[in-house]
Amino acid sequence: MKLFLMVFQCFFGVSTLAANSDNSCSSLLSRASRVVLIEPEPESPSGTALPVVVTETTRTATTVSTASSIILSTTQVAQGSRILSLQQMVSCNNNDPTEQTSLSWTDSPTQLSIGNTTQQYNLGAVVGNWAILGGTTACWTALATKLGTEATHYPGALIMPVMFLMSPTTSAAVSLVQQGTTTEQLVGGLSLSVQAIGMGVVAVFLHPTHFGAEWVSNQWTDKNYAGYVKHYGMLFKDYRSGAHAFITAEFLMSMATGLLQSFQSLGNDCRYLITTSAATSTAYALSTVLIRPHQHPHDRIFYGAIASIQAVAINTQAISSWVASEETQQKVRNVTESILTATQWALLAKTVYDLGRYAKTIYDYMRSAPQVKPEIPALLIPETNGPTDDNSDTASIELNAIEPVLEIPTLDKELLPTPSESSVSSQSSSEGFRFRSTELTGDTFGMRKAILDPYTGVEIDTVDL
Repeated sequence: MKLFLMVFQCFFGVSTLAANSDNSCSSLLSRASRVVLIEPEPESPSGTALPVVVTETTRTATTVSTASSIILSTTQVAQGSRILSLQQMVSCNNNDPTEQTSLSWTDSPTQLSIGNTTQQYNLGAVVGNWAILGGTTACWTALATKLGTEATHYPGALIMPVMFLMSPTTSAAVSLVQQGTTTEQLVGGLSLSVQAIGMGVVAVFLHPTHFGAEWVSNQWTDKNYAGYVKHYGMLFKDYRSGAHAFITAEFLMSMATGLLQSFQSLGNDCRYLITTSAATSTAYALSTVLIRPHQHPHDRIFYGAIASIQAVAINTQAISSWVASEETQQKVRNVTESILTATQWALLAKTVYDLGRYAKTIYDYMRSAPQVKPEIPALLIPETNGPTDDNSDTASIELNAIEPVLEIPTLDKELLPTPSESSVSSQSSSEGFRFRSTELTGDTFGMRKAILDPYTGVEIDTVDL
């Protein structure tokens, strides 16, 4: 009996231990499985080469520099706006899900969302961007009315905000046309139509038969009528003679970039998207290098280098997307994104440099401008000094003024007039100084002060105050 109890106790103890061990193991396995399932999410679903903080900082810095360059260069604005779209396209990955999310503030500064459809953010971007352009035009028109159209470079200066919003507006409008409702399609089509018409008007305006400026002494001057360069110079001031219409190429490149970006948002095959983007980037780089449209030599080198580097990087990624493995494609994608990020910082550095030169030019102009001093009336304070001793036979009258100091020569007493004379004449005994004055009645007349003889009290002259 005792043996049975001992065996039972041992069996029960082992069973209990086994049960507890199974439960603990099960619990540990469950916890381990939960730990394995909760993995840290990658910093970016597209596998970007740089951390999100660096990418967002670069994007913000590029947007700020592009907005700041509105007062500097049309090319700078166009390149800065397009490179943001290129950065998004090169990160295209077919394995990433395509979701309709809110647009960044660089694509939609107003952050509007209109309606409840899948294209609500694109519709808000189109309406908001055109509202910004309309408000800018109204404010600039009012400023030109007050300060003058030549001083404000109106209406040519309006090309700057247009180039800044051209690419994202085109992308949102194309998305509306492809996947929007009827109303959204009408809005997108209207936006694209206005953009195309505006580009056509600029192209016709800059055609040689209508162009009103000429290249003289390495600068643009008026040809047909005065004020042409001041009014419309922002359209062509960055370019040299023979390439003044290159702004139309900037228009086409911005619209093409926006068109490709819209296809990415619709979930199209990344291989075709990257290949088409490589073709347009190559065409733009060749036109920049071969035509050399920019006026200043350093701009030709800089913008040509930026366009060429971007074209080479995107072409490399396009080739790898067709022939390389997924792992190799990811590596090439990371390199391409790093190169485009570097070009963004290069554009930022040039913007800072150009802003510094612009500020120095204004400072030098203000220093070299003639300083007009206000006219200060000469406040004369007559001081009469009598003879210093009994033997002195002359009297001096000193007049102290702020500037200049008017001094009356010493007069001979014998030449002083008497009160009964109708005219007064005086002559200095040593310097041969003579002056003549008409008789005045009274001490002061308006802004003239009478000078009296210290001995006789007779008026001998008057001085204008």
